[in-house]
Amino acid sequence: DSGRLEAAREAFTESLALRDHLLKIVGDTPQAMRDFSASLVHLGQIEQFSGRLEAAQESLSKAVALHRRLVVEVGNTPQALRDLSISLSNLGNIENDSDRLEAARADFTESLALDRRILSVVGETPEALRDLSVSLVNLAQNEHKSGRLDIAREAFSESIALNWRLAAVLGETPQALRDLSASLNSLGQIERDNGALELAREAFAESLTFYRRSMKVVSATPQALRDLVVGLENLGTIEQSTGNLEAAREQFFESLTLQRRLLAVVGETPQAVRDLYLALENIGIIERELGHTDAAQAAFSESAELRLRLENASQPVKADR
Repeated sequence: DSGRLEAAREAFTESLALRDHLLKIVGDTPQAMRDFSASLVHLGQIEQFSGRLEAAQESLSKAVALHRRLVVEVGNTPQALRDLSISLSNLGNIENDSDRLEAARADFTESLALDRRILSVVGETPEALRDLSVSLVNLAQNEHKSGRLDIAREAFSESIALNWRLAAVLGETPQALRDLSASLNSLGQIERDNGALELAREAFAESLTFYRRSMKVVSATPQALRDLVVGLENLGTIEQSTGNLEAAREQFFESLTLQRRLLAVVGETPQAVRDLYLALENIGIIERELGHTDAAQAAFSESAELRLRLENASQPVKADR
């Protein structure tokens, strides 16, 4: 909540001041610079979570500058290059969220080049492969947002190939399965936006398969349930768009069941309630298109009730006079 974020912000601001003081005492040693940069990153992330994107960008830009100096100080070691790549990626994410797409693209492109360089030095370690895959996803999402769908597709496809290799090396770990599912899901979104609905269906269906396998490994955690819901909703939407209404209904009903299960786990958070009433709206639309009037009305009524409950909960309480 906002109180905890503000407390974290104060703690990281104090830590940053102490790191800065230490840096002035001991000088620009590599360790002191790393510690100062880490505090800048932590503060930047808190600012990002709090919605203060300009402040976040300022902190993360300073972290990038420090990591550039570190590379000069210690040389092009894999760790120094990786730290710089991660800092560039963090900064790019802030710029992407702020719709500074060209600046984000430049940072993501540089981060990707660094990760390729690291891979050429250390070989195909799991860490190097995953870092490269994440950088490809960051760039692909930026290209997608910028409307460059062909470039985005190419980057997502390379990321998927890397995730397959990671799964082969590590086995079906939760992280490997989730990364593969997410990349396939993103590729499906690209194909959908490009009008290639059959290719989108294939990607979404394969992504859904891996989301299911991931949930078997980690059990029904909130994150695993949300991932599976996303996969079902995406596939259901494609089935609906192509006129496969019964198939869409099946996906949406399973998604609705999972949404109710998720609500029981996490409680009536605004996000959980919102997701549930949207899932009910999807059911209502499908039932109406299938001519199931009573079922459609029941779904729409429950959705409206949840929406009203959420709106009432968000209204400020008036003090008695």
